Amino acid sequence: MPATTVPTLTPVSISYSELKEKETDLSRNIEEGFGPKGLGILSVTDVPGFSSLRQNLLRLSPRCNLLT
Repeated sequence: MPATTVPTLTPVSISYSELKEKETDLSRNIEEGFGPKGLGILSVTDVPGFSSLRQNLLRLSPRCNLLT
């Protein structure tokens, strides 16, 4: 039986500093991520303080469960 190759899909990434720049045109990145051939997601990289922000958010996750 021949080996089947599985395509690798990579989400579009935008750095946090690019998001903060008011003059930066991100329409191409957004189209690539959400367009017809996109995955429907964008990844934000280099977020300052990400680790502590993530921990704070994870601590709140049980509250989300109670909302349903």
